[in-house]
Amino acid sequence: MFLLVNLGALASDEGETPAARARFEAALDLARRIGDRVRTCLLLGNLGATLIKLGEDQAAGGLLEEGIELARTIGQPEALALLLTNAGGLDLRQGRTAQAEQRLTEALRLADQTGQPRLQAAARCGLA
Repeated sequence: MFLLVNLGALASDEGETPAARARFEAALDLARRIGDRVRTCLLLGNLGATLIKLGEDQAAGGLLEEGIELARTIGQPEALALLLTNAGGLDLRQGRTAQAEQRLTEALRLADQTGQPRLQAAARCGLA
């Protein structure tokens, strides 16, 4: 699974978004099959962000919502910060500014608490 995640991240970094999607989908399927709920949360965020890049906003939104619910259920503030940041960005893109502000504010608070400077910056940019 970790190899698939790394290959997905590499493909995403290199602008090979369809390849990233395939790797993240395979890793997500594996995480679900073995019951790794923490990795499932993170992969829902990665795949959601990838689908946003591909313009598949509806599918991305569904994955992000699933991830947010799962992260809250299992108590994963790090994953929740990532998912809320991605969902808040999607909300902004779709003109849902009030919902975006709520999500990004929570994401920033969680990113501050868990020491995630990249997510802090992303949430602050969305809130600006």
